[in-house]
Amino acid sequence: MVAIVSAFTDRSLSSAVVQIDDPTIAHYHTAWTLGLCRGLLVAGAFIIAAYPVAAAFEEPRLAPIMMVLSTSLLLSGLENPRAIMLTKKLVFWQQFMLEVAQKFVALIVAIAVAFVYQSYWAIVAGLVAGKVSGLLLSYTVLPFLPRLSFRHMRELFSFTGWITLGKVINTLNWRFDHLLIGGMIGRADLGFYTMGDNLAVIPTRETTMPLQSVLFPAFTLIKHDRERFAAQYQKAQATITAIVLPLGIGMALVAEPLVRFAIGEKWLPAVIVIQALASVFALQTIGSLAPAVAMAAGRTRLLFWRNLQAFAIRIPFIIAGMLIAGFHGIVLARVLSGTLGIGLNMKVIREVCGLRLSEQLRENLRSIFSAAIMAAVVVTVDWMGSWGTDTAELLLHLFVLIAAGAIVYPAAMAGLWMAAGKPRGPETELWTLARSAPAGLKRKMGRTA
Repeated sequence: MVAIVSAFTDRSLSSAVVQIDDPTIAHYHTAWTLGLCRGLLVAGAFIIAAYPVAAAFEEPRLAPIMMVLSTSLLLSGLENPRAIMLTKKLVFWQQFMLEVAQKFVALIVAIAVAFVYQSYWAIVAGLVAGKVSGLLLSYTVLPFLPRLSFRHMRELFSFTGWITLGKVINTLNWRFDHLLIGGMIGRADLGFYTMGDNLAVIPTRETTMPLQSVLFPAFTLIKHDRERFAAQYQKAQATITAIVLPLGIGMALVAEPLVRFAIGEKWLPAVIVIQALASVFALQTIGSLAPAVAMAAGRTRLLFWRNLQAFAIRIPFIIAGMLIAGFHGIVLARVLSGTLGIGLNMKVIREVCGLRLSEQLRENLRSIFSAAIMAAVVVTVDWMGSWGTDTAELLLHLFVLIAAGAIVYPAAMAGLWMAAGKPRGPETELWTLARSAPAGLKRKMGRTA
């Protein structure tokens, strides 16, 4: 509910500031003012809706939760707009520290409240504490005294309009299945589905989304040189796919022992969700930079139409899947609609960069074949082994499967790369990075000494 309400009011003001070639202090004042208005609007709407929503779901505990969560929504509107300059100027270590500190505070508070009170309020307390810490730290790192101003409102809104519409559609798209399962199939299945979805997304989307925020400002610096823009996109996309694709496939391969070891036997129905969705999320890394590319080029309308097309595909699939096969039908629908979504992303790239679908796919073929070889080997190792179910045996099971994948994938990549004549590609970038890392570390240690 927080995600849906936020999507309807999110104006992507930070992205608008990044896209401006030379933002002034007046732009930041306007962005802060609009963010404040949005925070007040969303927080007020959440408070007003608290009791009606609790009555609709027949769950009185929802009302106080929604009222407290309205605080986090208000705090989001007070964020320091200058913090986005860390991204625009490609200063990532401070941004990284801000995000890590915020998540660390949220984690510590949540654990403390859970330990003392044994209550679901731990989740809410952690979320609010993280927002407070992030807000305070953002103004500490980049001091800024905001004032009310609507001077550049039209300029900022001209960029964010299509992004907002696209986020509304995309959020409804991604949350619809949860509402459907909870309302039509039951809370137990919703729990399995949500847990599986959350675990499946960790190695892929949680990795690529921060990269998108990093590459978006980098792409804006070369947006006027289409040939260079396309070349840099291909280099970045192929490298990301080479790194993230095996992580997603690997999550699917170790899903069962991981669930048994980490959260227990009672969560085994979530395994099929993890296996199916982690595989799709892994393949979706091909074209995953479409949002960053489109926003950098100022082609935000393309993202809206992409999200609308995905919505038109996914919702009928999910409804049909539920009616035909219930819980498992919804999972299958996610697989089919997610696979079609890859083509939608690649279509956006074609429109912006002029790269044909075959050109985009060709850059990722060695990664795809290497991941397939890895999967075949890991499945064989899993099938041949005799695995127990106590903690030590599950840990050994996980270690063997992960080790097999970690050895086979890079070996397959290297073999295919050498067989192709060592062309320039993700292997070149990764090899250069691996060789330069020790030297860079040595220089840093020398300066520290």
